[in-house]
Amino acid sequence: MKKWLFILGMSAILVIAGALAVRAQIVDTIDVEIPFGFTVQNKMFPAGKYSLVTLGTTRDVMALRDERGRTVTMFLTESDILTKEPEKTELVFDRIGDEYFLSRIFEEGNTIGVELPKPRAERDLEKTTAMVQVQSVEVLAQVASSSKK
Repeated sequence: MKKWLFILGMSAILVIAGALAVRAQIVDTIDVEIPFGFTVQNKMFPAGKYSLVTLGTTRDVMALRDERGRTVTMFLTESDILTKEPEKTELVFDRIGDEYFLSRIFEEGNTIGVELPKPRAERDLEKTTAMVQVQSVEVLAQVASSSKK
């Protein structure tokens, strides 16, 4: 019985270590030009060039930086998984009416990405708008070189 518990425990450790290793392969910086105003958390940003930067060894915390490299906000993320590897690095926005909310981030060739929790403004719109039609809008991005950090 102890032998089986040991094997089960070691298997669990290997699975967790493997998942962390895959997650650690996510690149440090993604550069993107967003053609519309958008919201991250409860902060609105104008259209423009931005960088998404991983803080730490995983993507649990990320920063959004403006064109000058200034951090304009930091936010928490959760893991998200696609069934098919994306062909391009992409940001996915939820669109309600004329408002866009950053929802998910996936990198080329990696089925593991991140999802942002819905901000209060998006939840409120979903509750108060009689005819809610959430559309996903993808914006292609590119992985930046690690020297830009």
